[in-house]
This record gives sequence, C-alpha cells and structure tokens, in this order.
Amino acid sequence: MTSPRLISGYTVYAYSTPPNEDGPACAYMETRKEGSEDEPLTFRIFKTRRFRSGIEAMSAARNALAAVQHVDEDGVPDPMPE
Repeated sequence: MTSPRLISGYTVYAYSTPPNEDGPACAYMETRKEGSEDEPLTFRIFKTRRFRSGIEAMSAARNALAAVQHVDEDGVPDPMPE
C-alpha cells in the first residue's frame, strides 16, 4: 500500500494484489472521507491490463495515485484510470 494522500477531504490509497490462481495481479485505489468511520470505497483500476507481477501492478497504482487531482463528493478519484 502506498502512503496516503489527502485530496479534497478524502484519504486516498493505492495498492495491488499479486497474481493468484484466480487471475493476474490487480491495481486498486481506495478513498475514505477524512474522519469518517465508514468503510472505504474501493476501485479496481486498469481493469483491462494484465500485469505480470504485483510489483508491476503496484507501480501502475502509484502512478495513478500521483495523477489524482480531485475526489468528487461521492468519493470517486479524478482522473480515474481505465
């Protein structure tokens, strides 16, 4: 998991999961309203990419987090990677 960023009142994280028997490595972003006890919103990013490793997926997730400039009132990061 990356170090969190505070954007538009939301804490935003990026992380990856390694490949397993169910499929390839995946990249994710999570947002949580600052100070909220609610569960974070989780977004799988780069759904069409097939990462060869968890490291490759984590690199893509980190780059996507660095590109986020805003989080809307529903907790959706912008820009949201495809």
